[in-house]
Amino acid sequence: MKKAKKILGFTLAAIMAIGGLAGCNREPVNDTIVNDGKTINIRANNQGLGYAFVEEMCKKFNELYKDEGYKANLLAPIEAMGEQYIYQDIYQKSGVDLYVGSADMKGGVDGYYGLLFADLTDSVYNQKPIRFDGTEEDCTVASKISDLLYDNTYNSKYYGLPYVFTVSGMAVNTALLEDVYGLELPRTTNELAYCIEKIMEQAATTNVFPFTYSVGDNTYSAAYIRTWMAQYGGFEEYMEFWSMEDYETGETLEDPASVFGTESIEKMLEEFIRVFDYRTAAYGSESQNYKDAQKQLYRGEAVFYTVSDWLYNEEMVRNESYLEDVEFIRVPMLSSLGTKLFGSGTSYAFDDAKCEAVLTSIVEGADANMSVADIISKVNSELSVTIAEADVKTVCERRNYVFGNSQTSNVFVSVHSEVKDICALFLRMWASDEGASLIAHTMNSNNPFKLSALSDVNDNWQPNVTSIVTNQYMKQLPIYAMGYRREEAAISNAFTLTGLRVHSYVLQNHRVTIYKEGSYKKEGDSSVYKAAAQKMAEDIYTDAKNYNTLK
Repeated sequence: MKKAKKILGFTLAAIMAIGGLAGCNREPVNDTIVNDGKTINIRANNQGLGYAFVEEMCKKFNELYKDEGYKANLLAPIEAMGEQYIYQDIYQKSGVDLYVGSADMKGGVDGYYGLLFADLTDSVYNQKPIRFDGTEEDCTVASKISDLLYDNTYNSKYYGLPYVFTVSGMAVNTALLEDVYGLELPRTTNELAYCIEKIMEQAATTNVFPFTYSVGDNTYSAAYIRTWMAQYGGFEEYMEFWSMEDYETGETLEDPASVFGTESIEKMLEEFIRVFDYRTAAYGSESQNYKDAQKQLYRGEAVFYTVSDWLYNEEMVRNESYLEDVEFIRVPMLSSLGTKLFGSGTSYAFDDAKCEAVLTSIVEGADANMSVADIISKVNSELSVTIAEADVKTVCERRNYVFGNSQTSNVFVSVHSEVKDICALFLRMWASDEGASLIAHTMNSNNPFKLSALSDVNDNWQPNVTSIVTNQYMKQLPIYAMGYRREEAAISNAFTLTGLRVHSYVLQNHRVTIYKEGSYKKEGDSSVYKAAAQKMAEDIYTDAKNYNTLK
């Protein structure tokens, strides 16, 4: 049992430390562009992960190539270096050679500003990574990311080098969940609903709630939205939703708007409306920023927070001592998938309780990275039923869908750079096993060139994240519009066509609860969530059908 500590409040000193450190930015020695034909000028993002890892890579590069006179010149960081900054800076020929930030690759190749990113296919990807001692590895850079489950190319060419592999899930205050409430980490949405109920039974006296959220300034709630939709409908349906194209042929669907009318959207919404119930969220969740939301998790005002694994880096500075009471877990598995696969409408014809038991048993095996054969044996031993291999595979894969934003996190080389060959050497070092480990441990995040780089970290957080990304069933979910949806339909938001995100749509149009204000006692049953989900799903489909480019 974990030691429960620091649950109900911060000390004044801790609060002052948080406020003081959160606003500090490290200042570089200078911010001068060097144009000597041997120096690469680097601009890095300073949001979230910081740029200490870039500093370390620059030191390694400068040490290795000091005899040649090559040097990496790290410039002042940008707090939130998004694509518009990068696009405009390159277009204006600022003199920066290499950018570490977040940008859409297509927009940097044939967007409004024309070609901005240098082609790295032959100079980096088809070359071998360079170790810190100057020797080369045996494989190519491209082969090291061949298992990435999203396409990192544009027009079959590479224009950026990925540097993080992010994972979205749930942060859990285990000192509360396990030691105070005596509950287990939820693997399914039914288990999560049970946790909600038990925590809410005491909320009127404890002022501790199941969830905390930051509605105002981030979209972490998308971890629920996209993962649950993909869990129920599967990867092919998910891909068709984001492209409006047939998954097998790539042809535009005869009725593109049909992707907004799937049962998976309704099943996702039913659970999302349940967990986005404002009565089950800590005070202030409707308006606070992400820092305050994370603070509520640590000081024990909430038990769950949907988030990316980047939280670990954000809180190491502000609340490192509190991290030992927090664990990272996958988004719980939709219990409705168990009913879909094993319920009354199938050859198994199990009742709801048996469906949940079978689903939980398979999920436990999938989380433990067991083989399909061993999971079948496990379920048979525990429940005296034999589950078909195909159904076990379905659960294993969908349990291990990973949603993150690493698709846009790249290192880009300016098309105007006059030292592209030196930039290529830098990136080949970046992609080495040593580079991957250095970056991963410096910024405490997974690296696409070596997903296992954080497996030796001894805390409650990183081993869980590593077990997700190294699981044999892991499959990454793309998170951006593709194909017809991107090029023709121009539907950029997740579902609604009104400019509102799904969580805002729920709060403004489908806000329901079964808990009474103040007493937080149940006033009804979960059927209200189902009804609200059906209505919202109908609204979404109607919006899509009426959207002018889809008529």
